[in-house]
Amino acid sequence: MTCRIGFLGNCQVQSYSALTPLMVAGAEVVALDYSRPETREEAVRERFVEQLEDCDYIFTQTASFSITNETALRERFGSKVKTIANFYFRGLFPDSCMIGSFGNRLDKPTAINSIVILDAFLRGESEENAARCFNRENYSRLGLLQAWENSMAEMFRREGSNSVDVPGAALMEQACLRYPAFITMNHPSLALMLEYLEKVFLHSGVIYRSINPVIIEDPLEEHDTTPIDNLVAEMRNLPYRGSGYWRINSLGRRFINRAELISQFYDTYKNTPRRDLVVHSPSDLTQYYSNESNLRFLVDPDAPVIQPPMRASLKRRF
Repeated sequence: MTCRIGFLGNCQVQSYSALTPLMVAGAEVVALDYSRPETREEAVRERFVEQLEDCDYIFTQTASFSITNETALRERFGSKVKTIANFYFRGLFPDSCMIGSFGNRLDKPTAINSIVILDAFLRGESEENAARCFNRENYSRLGLLQAWENSMAEMFRREGSNSVDVPGAALMEQACLRYPAFITMNHPSLALMLEYLEKVFLHSGVIYRSINPVIIEDPLEEHDTTPIDNLVAEMRNLPYRGSGYWRINSLGRRFINRAELISQFYDTYKNTPRRDLVVHSPSDLTQYYSNESNLRFLVDPDAPVIQPPMRASLKRRF
């Protein structure tokens, strides 16, 4: 018997679309991926909603778009609609950030920048010294040691007031403690998506079978990937370690080490106006830097660049 399932959300729906036909017998999937530019058009969303008429289940992340936000969907489709988690976790990648305002973000060599590298560049450190700035002392100086707790607080906030029918925050944290559950801070691994989708199906009464996620290619691995720093793994006593290599699509999907990543970012920063070399997200760090006079230069191009007292110690290898 055919089961028709609709998904709405960011690029994470790509994973659900790949997993569902393997988990649910006879499943047909339709998905609206908000990461695709055309979904900003109301006509596109309206055409997609028409496809939901025949769906048995509709799973959606919370959204503010007209027509496809969860309130509008519930008004039209009632109890078929269930809200699901929107996964985000910087705890494994504390230095990850976006640079430049929305619509003007730096995306070369990759859109996910490193606060550690940007800070080193703005302070005039050499590329060699920038590589040495990835240490606990400097993480502490830059307010990165709280990334795990801040990310969990953000996830619980997103799921507060029963806004998500199938919460995922606790499951997400437990997964991260067991295996590499994220490819980047906003791209969960297929293994985490499978664990959570089983929870969604169980909650909704969808009959499914468990599968091994390694049998299919992770759709989100078509994007750039970020390794988990061994410093983070050691601090959290995680049972796994990262590869130490980034995969960058703009470089021909090559795997590069930290030294080459720094070199690539330095080349970009050298050709970028100072006014654009500011951290735009995550919000917890932009707020922190705005309130810290010694670090305000990371979010305010007019603020003076302040050298840390322990600059000499940063030049040692850790």
